[in-house]
Amino acid sequence: MPTQLKTIYVSADGEGQLSEETTDDAVVKLSTSTVRPRQFFDNLSRVNFPKRSDGTGERAVDLVTEYSPPSILVEALDAHGSVRSWQGDPKRVPAEIAAAVEKARQLIKSGSGFALHQGSRYIRATVLTPSAAQDMKEAGILKPITASDLDNAPLVRRAVTHPRMLVCVDAAQNPYGGLGTFSQGRSLAFGIDRLAFQIRNLEKPNPPQTRKEKTGG
Repeated sequence: MPTQLKTIYVSADGEGQLSEETTDDAVVKLSTSTVRPRQFFDNLSRVNFPKRSDGTGERAVDLVTEYSPPSILVEALDAHGSVRSWQGDPKRVPAEIAAAVEKARQLIKSGSGFALHQGSRYIRATVLTPSAAQDMKEAGILKPITASDLDNAPLVRRAVTHPRMLVCVDAAQNPYGGLGTFSQGRSLAFGIDRLAFQIRNLEKPNPPQTRKEKTGG
């Protein structure tokens, strides 16, 4: 079964998102607002991101399981592309990091125009690790592109400018231009300059139909 997850996103240019999703690329709920994040990021720059030491990644080598324990991932990307991160048990989050996560949540909720988003289709970019990018390149599924190739794909440009942010796509729109085609449950991977990205397609599931009982007279 798909795993449920929640995402808190704040960008330096004032985008704020709170989302509830599942790992099969379904967006259950998305709330957005416009925030003033300068003070938040100033404070975040002084937060210490220790290495995970809670033992959650230690497992017996002969243990086979389909269960993955709950986990939290906190990432901070600076203007120079450097990433600080912490991942581990949600019950063992370092106090400084837990406080930063809660401040981000409250910043978004108190932001201008905070409301549920009414879109139904989205794309999201993530930065691939060098090893993942190399594996995709060797498999022939990492497409090399140039910055000018994004001129006809402004939504993809917006997504790679805001990694991990949900970017809304109109119902009948192809966000990829000449880069590829939209297909639910599939993704597009490409390399540009020294970075590699994966773009995933996400959708908001249709609400279940309610049955109306007919009564005879």
